[in-house]
Amino acid sequence: MARVRSGVFEFDGVAPNSRHRVQLTVRAGDNEFRSGELTMKTLPERVPTGMGDSFNLLIVSCYSQPTDPAGQAGSLVANLPATHTPDMTILMGDQVYLDSPIFTKPTSDTTELAQLFERKYITNCTIGDRRANGFAQVLNAAPTSCIPDDHEYWNNHPRPSVISPITLTSRGRDAWAAVARSLFAAFAQDEADQYCRTIDIESLCFFLMDNRTFRSEDFGPSMHRPPVPVNSAGQ
Repeated sequence: MARVRSGVFEFDGVAPNSRHRVQLTVRAGDNEFRSGELTMKTLPERVPTGMGDSFNLLIVSCYSQPTDPAGQAGSLVANLPATHTPDMTILMGDQVYLDSPIFTKPTSDTTELAQLFERKYITNCTIGDRRANGFAQVLNAAPTSCIPDDHEYWNNHPRPSVISPITLTSRGRDAWAAVARSLFAAFAQDEADQYCRTIDIESLCFFLMDNRTFRSEDFGPSMHRPPVPVNSAGQ
């Protein structure tokens, strides 16, 4: 069975705000493997100030590949007029729905979970047939930075979810969360364990922070929590 391989590559001397075609060739003994060709765009150094110039930011969230079989999301981005093509993309979460379809057979086997989650990421991110994969076209549009939300784990992570029965036990939640976190790192992070980052494009500064991965199960109000006692002064 073919397996996915991921890596982080840095290219020196690349001009800002320019496009490049990149293809990876891997040689193992007498075998040679080629990746799909990726068109990459570099970030501009600064926000343009000329009349008619613009800096275009694309913000994306909540993409479920099974609900977009025709790749309409990608077509929308790919067919933007030249004046509106994105210079940078921020993926705000739910780039993949690991908990879909709901009510699937529970398993806490980390190997099975890893294989299942890996297939979902590959289906979402593959660059092969852009007509059938709208999210691949979104990824290809501009330099992209990504933060996770609950569906990079499961619905309303880290709380138990009845639509994902595995999460109803602490063992299941621990197994799912660990595997999901490792897959997010492999597919969506360019630096290991980097859960916040700053991106500077003169005169703008973007601060991106993961507000999901490290939540505790008791975050926020819950109807199942006892009421907070109030003293006699009502304070």
